[in-house]
Parts: sequence; C-alpha cells; structure tokens
Amino acid sequence: MGRVRGFSVFSVTIVSIASVYMGMNFFRPIVVEQLAKDGNLREDVAQQVAQEKKLEQERELQLQKLQQLQQQQQQDIDPDVDVLLREESS
Repeated sequence: MGRVRGFSVFSVTIVSIASVYMGMNFFRPIVVEQLAKDGNLREDVAQQVAQEKKLEQERELQLQKLQQLQQQQQQDIDPDVDVLLREESS
C-alpha cells in the first residue's frame, strides 16, 4: 500500500513540476510583450529578449544556408532529379 501511495505522490509531483515549467514557457512571451507595451519591462529582461531574438534569426539564417547547401549537393549528385521534380510539379 505504501508503494502505491508513494508512486502517486511522485507522479503528482512530476506532473506539477512539468505543468509549472510548461506554463512559464507558454505565458512568458505574452507577459514580456505586454510589459514592453506598457513600458514596465526591466532593462535586463529587454536585453535578454533582444539577444534571444537575434539568436533565433541567426538560427533561421543557418537553417536556410543548410537547406541551400543540401539542394546544391543534391543537384551535384544527380542533376536529373531536379529536372524530374520540376516535371512532376508541372
């Protein structure tokens, strides 16, 4: 009986921690945006948000470059595949 109760307490604890963590990640951008609109956002948080946006833009650029490189390599390996794909989409 003690094992069942211990497992239940452990499960509730894990679910509670996960819920709080996911809730913070979900609501953080909404709260930060509203505070920025109101002009009540602390300077250190504003700098952190700006830095996160910059990193996200850099990641997107890297992803685009990797996709272009992958397409170029695919064309170098088999140039007929690109022609076939164009014919199929037409």
